[in-house]
Amino acid sequence: MYVPKKLQENFKLIKEEPGTNIIVKGVLSCCGQHDFTILYVGELETNWFGRKDIFPKGENTIVLAAKCNVCGNEIEVFNSLTDGYDGVTGGHDDYIDIHSAISSLEFNTFNCTKCSASNFLINISFEYPDDLENDGIQEYENAFSSIWISPTCTSCKKTYKNLIDMETA
Repeated sequence: MYVPKKLQENFKLIKEEPGTNIIVKGVLSCCGQHDFTILYVGELETNWFGRKDIFPKGENTIVLAAKCNVCGNEIEVFNSLTDGYDGVTGGHDDYIDIHSAISSLEFNTFNCTKCSASNFLINISFEYPDDLENDGIQEYENAFSSIWISPTCTSCKKTYKNLIDMETA
């Protein structure tokens, strides 16, 4: 299954598009529902069209975690220091001390800019090269080359298209 192992039990597959690259689309779930509070590490910026994006902070770090609004379970959705193709193949820059970088992370809560709510449905898309298994990559599920995270406020329905848009290879 082309979904990172750490998300497989909390990922509801919507669509898998085979081709030159495999695109997997789905939604985060917990307790049979899709309502989460978003915690993130990174720089939240607004472009001149008013679109929100989370960009890397510090050592090219972006982390997005989701806290279930029913049971309180916290799910690490994406961590740029450990996830994706470079995380699986060891392609991260050698100068990053991952353990000290992770321990020093300060999380922010993402709130809707339209209604100030903090409840979101989280759509996630992954892109995988179609030849991962032929390249000898053992953990092909974790070796996605790109990730897009697009939350939708469950209160007012505002969607933040590609709040995170990151290449991992």
